[in-house]
Amino acid sequence: MFYLIGGAPRCGKTSLSKAISKKTGCPWISGDTMEGIVRQYVAAGDLDKLFPKNVMRRLTEGSNEKMYNSYSSEEIAKAYLEQGKTSHKAIEAFAASEIVTGHDYVIEGHQVHPDLADALIKKFGRENFRVLFLGKTDLDGLVRGFSLNIANDCWIKNKSASTDIYPKIAEMIAEYSRFFKFEAKKLGFDYLEIGCENFSEQLDDMAKNLVGA
Repeated sequence: MFYLIGGAPRCGKTSLSKAISKKTGCPWISGDTMEGIVRQYVAAGDLDKLFPKNVMRRLTEGSNEKMYNSYSSEEIAKAYLEQGKTSHKAIEAFAASEIVTGHDYVIEGHQVHPDLADALIKKFGRENFRVLFLGKTDLDGLVRGFSLNIANDCWIKNKSASTDIYPKIAEMIAEYSRFFKFEAKKLGFDYLEIGCENFSEQLDDMAKNLVGA
């Protein structure tokens, strides 16, 4: 069984993947890890074309203030989307290998798009996949969540000089979430709007529903 968990950044994908892993005992891998591997095998001349979000980061010196004041939420969400596609062939190859060997796996990340899930199901059979897409469009709730996050590896906190930029980051996440909502509905996949106040309860319910226990 492959559990595909896609959605915009900061919507609970990693937390859900860890919960599924704990319930099932199967390992999980992030789309960011897959993307990092893919990047090592891309010709230097193609990097900027295939990884537009990284270009934005480089041009704005890794600063959320510079990035989110230089580009619109739509432009940044589109860069995430285009960069995410770069990992699709790697995720497909990984799934093919693990299905043949009979291993269960969770793959999560913004790189897991609805069209990728649809292609994998058509190629390897629906019985091998359980799919869920997550999103957040509550701007106030997103900003509150950013402020409460204490994780040491939080890019929102670590790349921001102050919390004043949080509303613009929230707008990007909401924009990207709307992509997942629209595409998931179009292709017949479940999309769940994540609440910021009752996430623990939602997390347990999502894991139980996907695992079937």
